[in-house]
Amino acid sequence: MAKRKKNNTPDQEQERLRQEAQAKKAAERALKPRTWSEHIGQARMKRVLQVQLKSAAERFERLGHLLLIGGPGTGKSSLAALVAQETGDQFRDLMITPNFKIAGLNRILQDLDPATGHVVLLDEIHNFTKSQQHYLYSILQEGQISHDNGKVTPLEVDVTFIGATTEPGKLTKSLYDRFDIVHRFADYTDEEMAEIIKLLCVRLGVPYTEEQALALGKASAGTPRQARTLVLAARDVGEAQPDLVFDLCGITSDGLTEDHVSYMQALKDLGGTAGIENLANHSGRPKEILFEIEKLLVKKHFIELGKGGRALMGTGSSALRRAVQAKEETESKVMA
Repeated sequence: MAKRKKNNTPDQEQERLRQEAQAKKAAERALKPRTWSEHIGQARMKRVLQVQLKSAAERFERLGHLLLIGGPGTGKSSLAALVAQETGDQFRDLMITPNFKIAGLNRILQDLDPATGHVVLLDEIHNFTKSQQHYLYSILQEGQISHDNGKVTPLEVDVTFIGATTEPGKLTKSLYDRFDIVHRFADYTDEEMAEIIKLLCVRLGVPYTEEQALALGKASAGTPRQARTLVLAARDVGEAQPDLVFDLCGITSDGLTEDHVSYMQALKDLGGTAGIENLANHSGRPKEILFEIEKLLVKKHFIELGKGGRALMGTGSSALRRAVQAKEETESKVMA
């Protein structure tokens, strides 16, 4: 955590933190794909989406509202930005937090410049409550803003809305159906992640070998966001040497965090099979956190969910041994 500068007033400190946050966002944007070819993976989705974009342009129509479904850090916002770039529209990225208010969205929409088209990304759209989602119906279908007092205001700008979600089950069917186009992100292969690693290394001037890129790609857990984290760490240590990068990031060669390793260790300690309640008590983590942690473990076939609870698979035991061994080797080097 950044330390507060001496002699800064509270206002100055707040401004400094704001500038740091903006600089961090700018650095992240600089690493995002700038062209369709730089957006590696999702070949079928991109091909279909480009056909849909071309068809809409030839009809002199706007692209229909789009819903993107995929895990955290898989590139949904990057793809949305490319859509805006393709259409020549202004891009607005809105993160929908649990306390986001519809009134705030209404104000943003009413302030959009009517002289140009817009692509508005509603990231984490599932955080809208069911009642809030009801207000989106008229915006998406009729292009009208409904207010609490019953008043309806026409949306005076051309807008394509892109919803992005990791949890489509939290959307009402009525809201889901109001999106004209729905695309689901496919899993990234280790080879695709290695290509992303290489592209980011070139951007940041980090030297790498094919073997190193593949190792970092495998450790990216199928998410471009984690790939960026690894390459930024490689920049900090001055090379793409996997062991150094993994140690700095606290990530294993299988792409697991300390939480994943602790989860599997707890499962092993409980005999290899346990229910979620026992896991929560043994690991000291809330069930809600464990549900998120185990998604990657299930995807990698490290654990299996069944009637008897969670079971540690042979592949998971091997990954756990690798993680423990790597930690021990790192600690021995520090002590030497």
